[in-house]
Amino acid sequence: MIRLENINMNYGKGDIFSDLTFKIEKNKVTTIIGESGCGKTTILNIIAGIVKTFRGDIISDEDIEISYMFQESRLLPWKTVYENIRFVLKDNVPENQVEDRIAKALEIVNMQEHRNEYPNNLSGGMKQRVALARSIAFPSNIILMDEPFSGLDYYRKVQLIDDFNRMVKDINKTIILVTHDITAALMFSDKIILLGNRPTEIIEEYEVGVERQKRDILSKEIKDIEDQIYSSMRKLSRG
Repeated sequence: MIRLENINMNYGKGDIFSDLTFKIEKNKVTTIIGESGCGKTTILNIIAGIVKTFRGDIISDEDIEISYMFQESRLLPWKTVYENIRFVLKDNVPENQVEDRIAKALEIVNMQEHRNEYPNNLSGGMKQRVALARSIAFPSNIILMDEPFSGLDYYRKVQLIDDFNRMVKDINKTIILVTHDITAALMFSDKIILLGNRPTEIIEEYEVGVERQKRDILSKEIKDIEDQIYSSMRKLSRG
């Protein structure tokens, strides 16, 4: 479990966060949503240790080791799928563990047959699966995902979310996702946190109790949560 406790941060004359507090459950998918500029990515960067200019505490029951998955796959085009994953393991994993880590990660994302291909030969969804494999292989216990489904057309996005949902049980890591995509949040998350406007506060937390593999975006259970989210967002936009 990770708990962000009384996080305060300002930029210029304005407060970004004022005593922001929430927790992230271990080995669950927690998604952070909210309007542009409310600090979603900043929260990821605080957890990752990239942003240090804040006051407050990050409390965890274990050491925090981070893998960061971005909107773009950020694969090195001159390296194969295998070489891209191996590159991030250099100096972070004992040499006698590297091959097993790469093989297991590629198996989880079902990209074994593409290990020797270069990124330019892969679709957008396949590149993101390789990016996920890289995050799985890295010795981390938390994967941060910043808008990994944007930039994909609707079909590829739906397919990638379905793929990721099948993989979650094998990843065995805590996943924190930032997205503007409510459908992606509903289909992928265990918990959704809606942030308000600056200074940012928690407006609502939604538990998605439907078994991941049985979720249907048109089901009553999912539609009820979706309606609650949009209702809260409309109230926010009206001030």
